Amino acid sequence: LGLIFALHWLLIAGLCRSRGQTSAMFSALSHALSYWVASFGVAAGGAWCRSAGRYVPCKGGEEMSWSCLMKEQPGDYQTIYALHYVALAFMVSHWVLDALQLFSWSRSAAFS
Repeated sequence: LGLIFALHWLLIAGLCRSRGQTSAMFSALSHALSYWVASFGVAAGGAWCRSAGRYVPCKGGEEMSWSCLMKEQPGDYQTIYALHYVALAFMVSHWVLDALQLFSWSRSAAFS
């Protein structure tokens, strides 16, 4: 989904460019880039955690818990696992904040 949202920001950047709105164009491009960075962080972190062979099965039988992550997993696994979820939280906050601004942006575009 992040890649799809980034594509629509590229479309907006193109529209801004055609209108001569350079500042808005760079803002839209940076927005698209941030979606791609977050998508990459989610995908790469998840892929690494599942395929790197660094996961240590939890002693309590759970798939993952906070205590298992902090006490039983190696440091590199802890870091990548946490960053994977930080990227996911960044992407979700992007979606929520974009949704909250959508009406305002639409009005601005209609009356400019």
